[in-house]
Amino acid sequence: MTAATTRSTLTMPDGTRLAVRTTAPAMSETGTGDIAHLGAPAPRGIVHVLHGMAEHAQRYDRFADELARAGYIVVVNDQRGHGETSPDSLGHLADHDGWQLLVEDALRVGAAARERYPGLPYVVLGHSMGALVARTLVLDHSATVDALVLVGAPAVPGLLRRYGGLALARLLSRLRGGRRPSPLLDRMTFGAFNAPFEGRTRFDWLSRDPEVVDAYVADPRCGFVCSHRFFVDLLTGLGIVGERRRAAGIRPDLPVYVIAGDQDPVGDFGRVVSDVATAYRRVGVRDVTTRLYPGARHEILAETNREEVVADLLHWLDRHAVRAQAAPLARVIPLRRRARS
Repeated sequence: MTAATTRSTLTMPDGTRLAVRTTAPAMSETGTGDIAHLGAPAPRGIVHVLHGMAEHAQRYDRFADELARAGYIVVVNDQRGHGETSPDSLGHLADHDGWQLLVEDALRVGAAARERYPGLPYVVLGHSMGALVARTLVLDHSATVDALVLVGAPAVPGLLRRYGGLALARLLSRLRGGRRPSPLLDRMTFGAFNAPFEGRTRFDWLSRDPEVVDAYVADPRCGFVCSHRFFVDLLTGLGIVGERRRAAGIRPDLPVYVIAGDQDPVGDFGRVVSDVATAYRRVGVRDVTTRLYPGARHEILAETNREEVVADLLHWLDRHAVRAQAAPLARVIPLRRRARS
């Protein structure tokens, strides 16, 4: 089965134009919006990928192509503050309410995909920061999602936890300007990640594959230092996903797949996988699957054992997402605004 990628934009209520990449099995669309395949079986579902911090959607082209060849439609948007969505403001989400805006963006991109391809199971797959966005999304909108995949979900970095990271980020944002890059918070977040590894570059913690690491280092749209306000938003998101009362509203039959490398410093070397799974099970989510890959680092979708990771994911999707009955398209309701800080 062949696959093709198209590029489009989706305009948000505040005027932000999200850059969206859609990779699909070879097909054409009829005038009525139905999907007519060119000798290929019907698509199996939609996988909406939410990328991580300081990277961009195009890095997922190979992964999207593999899923599309297996019959899935893959949608990846450059989140605000990243990639082609925000080429002139990399690392800054918004002056206020940035985390809520990220989640609302994801809801609207997902709604547009489900409207374009009606009746298909809709899967949200979040990597790293994107896993936090995905976890926030399902707190109030799990009825719109047929399955949830969390890849390399992060823990609160040790230094930020020790020194009250959110309060510090808010203070620096007020004193030095929310839009200004924050080398201090960047060091407190990422500074220790590379210590257990070779040290050939500052980003060896990403993958054992040197080509992946070198491509990341050479890419001007990757590895940038984010703004003070970005860290306020990120740490706000880390707090939100831990709110047990809101998590109790997640529908209990939501299939969840939590995966990581056991050498991923972002996920505290595998501990976050069990922590996240336990948190979901405690609030009654029944179908939670976990997988740790020995020796793998943060970007398991771009690791030396990536073929195994993708094969396992496809197997899980076929068993959990394809069998799921896609829920009717829910109206996108903006998240409740919190007091500005």
